[in-house]
Amino acid sequence: MGSLSKAMVMAGGLLLLAAPAFAIDMRTASYTCDGAAKIMAIYVGTGEDAAVVLHYQDQLAGLSVTPAASGVRYSEVPYGYVWHTKGKEAILSRETSEGETTVLDKCREMGS
Repeated sequence: MGSLSKAMVMAGGLLLLAAPAFAIDMRTASYTCDGAAKIMAIYVGTGEDAAVVLHYQDQLAGLSVTPAASGVRYSEVPYGYVWHTKGKEAILSRETSEGETTVLDKCREMGS
């Protein structure tokens, strides 16, 4: 098992340990972005309680759902990574006090 897979299994296990003892909606997805970059995501929960754990460049980031004009937007509060999905496509950006900068563009869920 590669380091990427191990990190995702570990993140998923931590999420399950932190969850109450009832059914939890969880889904894992892999994305390929412009420049052949890869990112993995574990989506947990639905609605206002939804969250995602991203694995990118040997780093894990936990993001919570935030309001979006369209699609689903997850972010670190108050600043940090932003993961915006719409259908099977996504964009990873970095938000600072000066604005938002794209990190990975044109990410497409693999297998779709």
